[in-house]
Amino acid sequence: MGVLEDLRSAMAEAKVDAVVIPTNDPHFCEMPPEHFARREFVTGFTGSAGTAVVTTEEALLWTDARYFLQADKELSDQWKLVKDRTPGVPGIHEWLRDNLREGDKVGVDPTLFAIAASERIKSCIQPKNIELVFLSDNLVDKTWTSGRPPLSADPLRIHPMKYAGLKVEDKLSKISESIVAKQATDLLVSKLDDIAWILNLRGSDVPNTPLFVSYLIIRDDATATLFCDQTRITAEVSELLTSSNVSVSAYEDTFPHVSSRVSQGGRFWLDPGSTSVAAFEASSVDGSAPLKAETPIELMKAKKTEVEMAAMKSAYLKDGVNWAKFLCWLEKTLAKGEKPTEVEVSQQLETIRSELEGYIGPSFETIAAAGENGAVIHYRPVPESTSPVTLDNSFLCDAGCQFQEGTTDITRTVHFGEPTSWQKECFTRVLQVRPCCTHQL
Repeated sequence: MGVLEDLRSAMAEAKVDAVVIPTNDPHFCEMPPEHFARREFVTGFTGSAGTAVVTTEEALLWTDARYFLQADKELSDQWKLVKDRTPGVPGIHEWLRDNLREGDKVGVDPTLFAIAASERIKSCIQPKNIELVFLSDNLVDKTWTSGRPPLSADPLRIHPMKYAGLKVEDKLSKISESIVAKQATDLLVSKLDDIAWILNLRGSDVPNTPLFVSYLIIRDDATATLFCDQTRITAEVSELLTSSNVSVSAYEDTFPHVSSRVSQGGRFWLDPGSTSVAAFEASSVDGSAPLKAETPIELMKAKKTEVEMAAMKSAYLKDGVNWAKFLCWLEKTLAKGEKPTEVEVSQQLETIRSELEGYIGPSFETIAAAGENGAVIHYRPVPESTSPVTLDNSFLCDAGCQFQEGTTDITRTVHFGEPTSWQKECFTRVLQVRPCCTHQL
């Protein structure tokens, strides 16, 4: 049987009429670890954004304009592409409401839906007596029985104070003051970038981003517990955590710990936009009602210390040197009459920046687009269909680095020959649009 047939068999066992498969992982990362790439496994679509809906008879994928062309190429004829956010096209909630029958059940994995997102679905489909069912097991996992990438087991590393700027205990103390002010006892942190920032730790679980799969519970007394794969805690990391009043428990113990704290009289603070329904249910035992509100962590991260700002400047200075070397190489290469492909240009860029001190890796997959490919949103060159970079066409490159000091993201559009009047007009029109867009924010 194929993937869809296996999935529909699992749906029948679970007694649901439709299942929603988001790109999300339990921590709502922009680029989930490959272990959580369930939507990609089911659909074959590799874009970073999209949601699949499978019913007993249909299979649909919603994605935005960045990926229309890519989805057209990658989806099989078993799937229908729904061009999200275009005029006259229903959203997922509306489609479920209008196409399912009264009394039907929609199954979702409660670890993959934020509290706010699940409430929006419910408010749309419940008037038609369609039930949203929180499944105890992920149905895709029942079909993905071989070839699934494991979670990373690489050791965690410390982000040095010379780049971090604030001690872990100082951050925990500040957050605990907010917990007390909100009349809660515990704050559950699900977002991996928040956890990495608070604990001054880094990992390698998320593509091109130094994060690690975990949860963090911060208490009103400024102590905390990190829930992760404990085998990844080195002696150095353990010393940092212990000195900061942070204990370590197994990742799978997170929600049982939450329920236990609530049973003992605790009250949890959850961010409804970044905390899952599963966490909400775990913190709602014995009639307890968790506090649902934004946390202070985003604003704390946004207020950079002098140390963080200096590190950011250092990272961009390094990347500036990288770009100067790269564009110099490309200009000389084209002047010699050579026509390197987009893939070759990307590889050369990686070679140059890998020589820089403190370079960890790319911060996202390099976009190297020659000529008309520059108009394709999130274009990615592949060996089978790469185009040459020449003196006759423009070249767009969007690339970024992860340094020990921080993250960079730089985009440049260049032309090493004599641009045509049409190319000049296109470039000028894009330039004119940018300030207009800025004023709309």
